[in-house]
Amino acid sequence: MTYSMDDIRNTSSAGLIGACVSRDLKNALFPSLRHSKHIWRINTLSLMSEAPSRLEISVPDADKPTMMTLDRDINKSFDLQDVLNEKYVVIDFYREFYAALTLKDGRYITNGMEVQKYRAPALGLNVVDRIEAFDPRFPALWMESFQRFCALANKSAAQFLIVPVFQLSTFWTQKEFSIHPTFEPKKIIFRNIVIGFMQRIALALLDNSLLVPLLPEALELDPNHEYGPGAYHYTRASFERAVEVMEALPEYIQSAPVETDRGLQIAIGELERWKKVSKEIGF
Repeated sequence: MTYSMDDIRNTSSAGLIGACVSRDLKNALFPSLRHSKHIWRINTLSLMSEAPSRLEISVPDADKPTMMTLDRDINKSFDLQDVLNEKYVVIDFYREFYAALTLKDGRYITNGMEVQKYRAPALGLNVVDRIEAFDPRFPALWMESFQRFCALANKSAAQFLIVPVFQLSTFWTQKEFSIHPTFEPKKIIFRNIVIGFMQRIALALLDNSLLVPLLPEALELDPNHEYGPGAYHYTRASFERAVEVMEALPEYIQSAPVETDRGLQIAIGELERWKKVSKEIGF
């Protein structure tokens, strides 16, 4: 995929499929953006799942954004095609680390912050299975759903900007270092490995995609992030540095198109390595 920074700078609308890291990149990358179509923090199994019937959710003390997030995830009321109609779509894979919950009617939903807060039984959700990213079943299930996503995505003209996620366990500036007490190093390492597999599979299967140069050496965690301390809540400067690299080194960032058969071969190879690593690490 090739890109024009002038076009990106002048883009007034874009799509986002992801979590905070996608939103934070959007804010740094698109200075002229006036509108974004965002599928917020829904994992791929839920994104590509169908809702056999509408489930009425009632949470008396929940605000409107919370109810919208719950409804979109549970009843699939988002419009994926509308997002894919945008010229640029920013996507990340941190959202995959919210477990996929299987309901009795067969649909997947995301065990996101809202479901965790209000609890599935209290929401009237009949959960029959829970699939974590650490579950040995997860790689194959994710791959099947993601291939269906790519089949839709590749019919569109969208250009996908994949935001790499490097989870960090250390807050650091040039003057100080501190480790957040809730971060679990083993899980952080595993997440980084798994997200790496996902990103390479996405590059292989999405026809128009590139990996945004979010450089590990330029990353700093933001203790004052809008959503609080997090292992991938980076400072604005971290994203601005990525934009600078895109501006200065387009030849380094742009990716050559991959033939469909070759892309699938690459993706299957990454999937097999991912399965092997998951078994070796174990949880």
